[in-house]
Amino acid sequence: MRNVLLKALKSIASIDDWSGRWVHYSKTPHLTINPKQFHQDPAGYYFFPEEFETETTMWKNMSYKFIVELPSDVKVLDLDTVTRDEMIHVVKHCLAYVGADLSPDREERLNTAPNHQYQDIGWEMIRMSKMMSHPAKWNKALRELGYDAVFDDTKSIHSSEVQLLILHPRKLKIVDMVRLGGTQFKDLEKVTNEVAEMFKHYGEVEIEEPKARKSMWSRDKELSSIVRITKDKREVSLELTVNKDRNEISIHLSYARPSLSYGTGFRYDYRKNEYKDLDRFKEVMDKIFNGPHEYEVGKE
Repeated sequence: MRNVLLKALKSIASIDDWSGRWVHYSKTPHLTINPKQFHQDPAGYYFFPEEFETETTMWKNMSYKFIVELPSDVKVLDLDTVTRDEMIHVVKHCLAYVGADLSPDREERLNTAPNHQYQDIGWEMIRMSKMMSHPAKWNKALRELGYDAVFDDTKSIHSSEVQLLILHPRKLKIVDMVRLGGTQFKDLEKVTNEVAEMFKHYGEVEIEEPKARKSMWSRDKELSSIVRITKDKREVSLELTVNKDRNEISIHLSYARPSLSYGTGFRYDYRKNEYKDLDRFKEVMDKIFNGPHEYEVGKE
C-alpha cells in the first residue's frame, strides 16, 4: 500500500504544477506556525497531499483539517529531484546564514554520496548546525534562495511521512476547514464513562468531564477527565489523559484513601479497543474499598 502511495506522490513531485489540494491537521481552528514544533526543521506549515493516507496516528486525532491550494508559480525545493550541485548550494547558503561553513571534507562527502542519499545527508548537515535551534532563520534562509516550499518524499524531514513544507504563508489559499468531530474528546469521554460504569459498584461516582486542564503528570495543559468514587471514608480519584502519540488513554490513580505507597493505573489502547493492566488494578480497588481501613497497599 505504501509503495503505491509513494509512486503516486512521485508523480506529484515530478511536475511543475503544485496547485493541487493539500491538507494540514491542527488542534485549533487557526492555521498557524507551531512555535513549539517537536521536529528540528524549518518553521512553516506542514501539509500532506489530499489523497495521502498519513502514517502517524496523532494526525488522525486532531480536531481540524485545513484544505488549501497553492498558486501554480510556487517555487518548490523538491528534495527528490534537486541536483547534487543545487543541494550543495542550499547547504552552503544555510550554513553561512548562521556563521558556519561547509568544510572540504563534508563537501566531498556530498559529492561522492550515492544518488538519493546526498539530499538526506545535506539536510542533516544543516539540521545539525546552529540552524537546529533557529527554525525561523532556516525558513528565512530558504526563502532568500527563492523557495516558497520544500517537498520531501526522501524521509529527510520525517522518517515516515511525505510532506510539503510551506515557507511562505502568502502562498496559501485556504479552501476549507473541516471539523473532525472532536475525535480525541469523544474517545476520552467514551472511556471516562466506561471507567465510571465499571467501578460504580464500589460507591458513589462523580465525573469531571474532559477539558484542557493542568495535569499532575505535565506542566502544560492537556485534555483530561477525572472519575471519583467514594464510599463512607474511602475514596479513589482517577485521572484520565491521552498520551502524546494519541494511541492510548492512561488512567492513573491520583488519590486514594486509604493511601497507596506507590503509583498505579491502567491503560486503554485505541488500536485494539481494549484495556491493559485492568485486572491488576481491580485488585487494588478491592483492597482500597473492601480491605481494612488502616490497610496500606505494599505494607503487608
